[in-house]
Amino acid sequence: MNVIPALALLVASVALTGAAKAEVGVNVGLLSCDLSQGIGLILEEKQEMTCTFTPSSGAAQTYTGVVHEYGLELGDVESGQMTWTVLAPNTGVAAGALAGTYAGAEADAALGLGAGANVLVGGGGRSITLQPLSVETEKGTALSAGVEMLELTAATTN
Repeated sequence: MNVIPALALLVASVALTGAAKAEVGVNVGLLSCDLSQGIGLILEEKQEMTCTFTPSSGAAQTYTGVVHEYGLELGDVESGQMTWTVLAPNTGVAAGALAGTYAGAEADAALGLGAGANVLVGGGGRSITLQPLSVETEKGTALSAGVEMLELTAATTN
């Protein structure tokens, strides 16, 4: 039995259990984030990215963000894309409302092209949920398990 797929399945099932418990709110759109080229680090990684929130109605919004991963991280990640369903208490999500700090369980394993799961809650008053999970595609080799923190800032327009 290959240990990496078995470990990935176990960790993903724990994350999905948390996702089922956290599901609250109305689906208001999708948040997609492009990760810059990253190199895995042991114990801590801060990954910068650009995100686009595409609401169910209205114009797309741009955010900048930093992913803080605490736990075990091994390997190189050449590129990545994460996408979350955005849930809010109601459909009236104002521009910039996704700005804030998000935290939750994070688990993923990748070998070649992989998939991971991230369940995050945050924003103003911790009223925004990014779930049920992200679809993370990576080129490279990476294995991480731990808690993730994501900080989003609304991009300024000049």
